[in-house]
Amino acid sequence: MKKLIIFAVLTLILLGAACPGALAANEITQGVDIIRRKTEMIKTTEAGGEILFEPEEFDKAFGIGKVEFIIITELPSSEEGILKLGGTDIEVGQGISRANIPLIEFIPINKDVKEGHFAFKCWGKPMNVRISITDGVSLQAPTAYDMKLDAYSGIACSAAMCSDGGFRYEIVSAPSHGYLRLIDATSGNFVFKPHSGYTGTDSFCFRSIGKNGCVSDTARIDIRISEAPVLMSDMQDSENHTAAVFLAALGAADYSCENGVCLFNSGSTMTRGGFAYMLNSAMDIKNYDNETVFFSDSSDNSREAIAVRTACANGIMTSLLTENGRTAGAKQCISVRDAYSVIENLLVGEYPETCILHRLYGNDGTKDELTKERAAALIYSAYRIDKGQTNIKEIFN
Repeated sequence: MKKLIIFAVLTLILLGAACPGALAANEITQGVDIIRRKTEMIKTTEAGGEILFEPEEFDKAFGIGKVEFIIITELPSSEEGILKLGGTDIEVGQGISRANIPLIEFIPINKDVKEGHFAFKCWGKPMNVRISITDGVSLQAPTAYDMKLDAYSGIACSAAMCSDGGFRYEIVSAPSHGYLRLIDATSGNFVFKPHSGYTGTDSFCFRSIGKNGCVSDTARIDIRISEAPVLMSDMQDSENHTAAVFLAALGAADYSCENGVCLFNSGSTMTRGGFAYMLNSAMDIKNYDNETVFFSDSSDNSREAIAVRTACANGIMTSLLTENGRTAGAKQCISVRDAYSVIENLLVGEYPETCILHRLYGNDGTKDELTKERAAALIYSAYRIDKGQTNIKEIFN
């Protein structure tokens, strides 16, 4: 994946030629030919220099033509600094023409100030300005990564955008054949639901914003939409419906059908054996049973017990220690935390550069019992990572 790094000092809402249209964050919409503007402009500069502005910065922030006139609506706080125009203090309500914008200067109150804020309006629309003052820190932009996504017609699917060095995500172009919602701008989690009856391809674009205010190049998520082989009636409103359908079609997850109604039993809890079987089947890990001598319950030859013994033999799952020796514990419930650890053990060998341990144990509820729906979501993400469809960071966001 080839990426170009843009060195920038503003949060720009610019649309690339490959990504027409725009979409507001946190809004489900087709977004075709509708442009929504952000309300914050970020200017990053190194400490010690003059903090001045150019008209083009305001043009890019609004993105809808030349800014000929602005009205200051809020000044920096007394702890931050002073906003001046040609050496004279600016006042709230003061109008500034385009020609005089280069005379605007922010003067920090002291050398320890790292950030300043002021606000203005143009064409009646408000805009906040955040000034980030770095101490010799490079203004390098983050890198956003292209992705591939499989989806089923009419069924919602969830995933996460990914970048290095970013702390916030923005969607800059909408898909043409479905509805998109950005769940969390800080993690990049989103939900996409293709239009019912549509099969084919679609795409949308996003970018990542660094803590220094610099933005990444535009990254593209290509989506392949096919007809769902089965629909789970108990998951119609779930963003993990796609994961359940995919694993069921792959033969990795059980489900029941009666009178045309199919149920995934999504809220049921997963056992260690059920999770191991689903994972092994999805990842094409062949079940074998030459390690049973190490387990006190070796007489249990159910598919779940064999799956746990296989996972243990492959080093991705840990057996349990009891007074009678080590056991597969296939019938015991597995916790969210333990399931995450199994996924980590599976993937870390292929992706040693990643650091994911800190994501496992800091979240509330990680000791809770794993539901079948959550298991499907985790294993589906692991499958996509293994097939190179997305980045490993997604699974632990």
